[in-house]
Amino acid sequence: MENVEIVRYREEIQMGRARWGSVVSVAGRVLLWMDLLLLSFFYSSIRDGSYFWVWWIIAEAILGAAMTIAGNWYRARAVKSGQ
Repeated sequence: MENVEIVRYREEIQMGRARWGSVVSVAGRVLLWMDLLLLSFFYSSIRDGSYFWVWWIIAEAILGAAMTIAGNWYRARAVKSGQ
C-alpha cells in the first residue's frame, strides 16, 4: 500500500511540473502577442527620437521567447521523466 502512495505522489509532482511549464509557456506567448500590440507605438517612438518603445518591445520579445522556450522545455522534461 505504501508503494502505491509513493507512485501517486511522484505522478502528482510530475503533473505539477508539467502544469508549471505550461503556465510559463502561455505567459511567454502572451508577452509575444502584447508585442504585436505595442508595435503600433514603434514608428512614432522612432519619429519622436525616443527609443523607449523600441527597447521595451525588444526586451519583451526576448523575455517572451525565453519564457516560451523554457516552459516548453520544462514541460517536455517533466513528461519525459514520468515515462
